[in-house]
Amino acid sequence: FNGNTTEELCARWSALGAFYPFSRNHNSDDCIDQDPVSLGPTVTAAAKRALEMRYSLLPYFYTLFFKAHTTGDTVVRPLFFEFPTDPNSYEIETQFLWGPAVMVVPTLYQNMTFVNAYLPPGVWYDLRNHSSYEARSGQYFTLDSPLTDINVLLRSGHIVVTQTPEVTTADTRKGDFIMIVGLDAESKANGSLYWDSGDGLDNILLREFNLFEFSVQKNELISTPKVFGYDMNGQKLSKCVILGVKHKPNSVFINSVPTSRFSYDKNLNRLTIDSINAVLSKNVTIVWK
Repeated sequence: FNGNTTEELCARWSALGAFYPFSRNHNSDDCIDQDPVSLGPTVTAAAKRALEMRYSLLPYFYTLFFKAHTTGDTVVRPLFFEFPTDPNSYEIETQFLWGPAVMVVPTLYQNMTFVNAYLPPGVWYDLRNHSSYEARSGQYFTLDSPLTDINVLLRSGHIVVTQTPEVTTADTRKGDFIMIVGLDAESKANGSLYWDSGDGLDNILLREFNLFEFSVQKNELISTPKVFGYDMNGQKLSKCVILGVKHKPNSVFINSVPTSRFSYDKNLNRLTIDSINAVLSKNVTIVWK
């Protein structure tokens, strides 16, 4: 905010700022302009990529705020909130979590093309390219950090719901849903989604909202509507990306109906199921064998 920035640092901190709950770019009036376009294509690309990631994750972020409102849970939290028995997590000040499932690992200094990230025990999936890192007892990993990118990781055992980013958040939230599943060592995962009109003040009080819970075990994903009080205007679950699938499935079933619209990447252990077109107002099951 105060003082003149550089192109590189503005790119880095614009990417970080995209993952603050209240995200905006501004500076004091006696400094050089630092909006992305003013500082050139590198800052523009870094800000755009980070904001697109933020927009895609807004369904998960929105759900975290619902939980904060109803249970007092934290939205953004330090690592030791989730890993209190890991003393190494106590001193980590340059990484943070969105809820229990998503870790943000920014690059904060100049002339850095990598970042040393501390990953608590478990498997962590890169949300940019779906590569994975297995931390058996909690350890540091060196992650590539191109100037226009920021490392954002999905914790194994969790499910997040995303959408394709559009120019505005209002347009983004009109799209269909894409589910990203990070399987743990036991091939299990859980998650949830809160959804309402997006512009009401009393949706929870009036019960004009939807709450869905998701679980995976034994190669079966189940989506269950716990509360359904808001018309979703035809929005559907269109795609599911399941990370940590060890073996290529021979078949996939959506609500007991076989589908050929799936692919498997053996290098990433990634199963992608397209054209699901399932309404979430009813139970949805996806099975792979």
